[in-house]
Amino acid sequence: MQISITDGVDLILIPTQQFKTNRIVVSFMTELADVRSLSIRTLLSNLLETSSSDFPTQSKTALELSKMYGAGFGTTVNRHGNIHMINFVFNCIDDKFLENPVGLVDAGFTFLKKMILNPLAEDGEFDQETFLRQKQNLIAYVNSIRDNKQSYASLKLQEGYFNEAAQKSPVFGSAEELEKLTSKDVYDAYLEMIKNDRIQILVSGDIDEKLAAERSKDFNFAERKPEYFDLNYAQPLKKTVSENVEKQKLNQSKLDLGYRLDVPYRSKLHYAALIFNGLFGGSPLSKLFVNVREKESLAYYASSSFDPYRQFLMVQTG
Repeated sequence: MQISITDGVDLILIPTQQFKTNRIVVSFMTELADVRSLSIRTLLSNLLETSSSDFPTQSKTALELSKMYGAGFGTTVNRHGNIHMINFVFNCIDDKFLENPVGLVDAGFTFLKKMILNPLAEDGEFDQETFLRQKQNLIAYVNSIRDNKQSYASLKLQEGYFNEAAQKSPVFGSAEELEKLTSKDVYDAYLEMIKNDRIQILVSGDIDEKLAAERSKDFNFAERKPEYFDLNYAQPLKKTVSENVEKQKLNQSKLDLGYRLDVPYRSKLHYAALIFNGLFGGSPLSKLFVNVREKESLAYYASSSFDPYRQFLMVQTG
């Protein structure tokens, strides 16, 4: 069920008793811009995950979650074709499994409102100490990717396959762009996100739908122009095969292959493409796994994945 809270802000309700937990996800969506924007929004998501004015340290944030029977909270960044998303994800146990129900979904909305709308900032900037710590942590993570050869190979394949900078770059941006960012840069991006991003609130589980709708309105998000986002990005076909060879001293070589599978998201053949990927390399019973790895012993791992938003099929082997 989808409910419009205001222009550009939607609530999606998924009632189900299948799980023992309930989930709230608040997603901010905007059109994919450039590598600098990717870097800013990733750093922003880290800042909003670890602190707020109500919980200025990670330990205080963790303590608040522990009071809600060990509820989980985190942020993620995603790229879906031409769209970039920052997601705030809250998970909690269903109240019916508690001896003394305390209304954890209601408490979750309160917690999310504090984390999203009351950041640890003053005078138009994020707290400088917190900002510098999270910036250095993120730069260190980006630089460490080179040591994870499987991830490094897949990112190098992506870099060689796509033409546009925002598509070929990792979703978390680059260390070079992160180095340039100031606290004010990121805070200005935060204000832009709150004011203009399209917002989707998803609530799933054994939930009170009326409560979820009322608490979604409590965010008081201003209406915004609900722009049309074309999710699908199609990389123009190249006349020749692009190949990149990089030599390093390794115990295990990596061979990654990229293909354009011309099946856009939700098109007529969308589900057929998902099944094809499962048969090809997306499961332990797939052709790549059974033949390349098991029968022929040609690789330690062999798998495929399909990104329908970019019609990008990737094969990874080691």
